Amino acid sequence: MATTMPMPSATAPPFHYKPLDSGRNTRTFVGSYEFNLERGIDDVWRITSFWFDCKFVDGNADLM
Repeated sequence: MATTMPMPSATAPPFHYKPLDSGRNTRTFVGSYEFNLERGIDDVWRITSFWFDCKFVDGNADLM
């Protein structure tokens, strides 16, 4: 039988970097992560869902 953990959350801004001739080398996303964990019968925790709630984006949109 699997055990489910309440949804933890974390704040960690993803930061994208790519050197470009223009000097516009970065793009930052600000928001929070939410995810669900489930422990299987083998007693190993696994991520069963993952969500990033983006609040705002700053920087060079061409990096994506």
